[in-house]
Amino acid sequence: MLSLGSVLPARFGLAAVDLAQVSALIDENMQQINAQFMKVKGAVELGVRISFARQPALCAALESSPSLRAEQAALRKAGPEAHFAIAAFGGRLAELVDRRRGAAQRALLAELRPFARDHVLRKPEEDTEVLRAEFLVSHDEQDRFQAAIVAATTKLDFAPAEEPLIQVIGPVPIYHFVSLNLGLERDQAAA
Repeated sequence: MLSLGSVLPARFGLAAVDLAQVSALIDENMQQINAQFMKVKGAVELGVRISFARQPALCAALESSPSLRAEQAALRKAGPEAHFAIAAFGGRLAELVDRRRGAAQRALLAELRPFARDHVLRKPEEDTEVLRAEFLVSHDEQDRFQAAIVAATTKLDFAPAEEPLIQVIGPVPIYHFVSLNLGLERDQAAA
C-alpha cells in the first residue's frame, strides 16, 4: 500500500495513438475506476492455505465411519487377491475425506467471513488442504483476521488433535478483487 492510497493492479499492453486517447479512455471509465478504488480502499489481499497431514486426516475419516472401519478390517484379512475390493475401499475413503474437507471449508468460511470484506475460493491442491482462498481484509484488521484463522482451525474435526499447517500469504497485490478492463475498440487498437 502506498502512503497516498490503494493501488489497483494493472496489466499493460494497450496501444494507443496518443496520450489524448488514453486520457479520454480514463475519463469515459472514471465511474468504474472510482468504484474499484473504493472497493479496495484501505484493504489488503491475504492468501490463506490450511492443510493437515495425510495420515491423521485419513484416520479421522475412518474413525467417523463405522462401516468403513469394518470394511478395512475385513480387507486386511482378505489378502492381496482382494485388490479390486481394496481399490474400491480406497475410493470410498477418498470420497469421505473429500466430504469432510468440504465441511471443514464451509466451517472455516463461516468463521472468517465476518473478518473479511470478500473472499475468492480456489481449488485445493491436495485432498487434505481444507482451505485455499484469497481474502480482502481491511488493513487495520489483519491481526484480528489472523487470530480468527487460528481460532477457527481449533474447532475443526477434520484431523482432531493434529496441528494444521496454516499459511497466510501477503499482503499481496489485490488481483483477485479488482476487475477493470479499459480496452480500446478493436478497430482503434494497434494489432
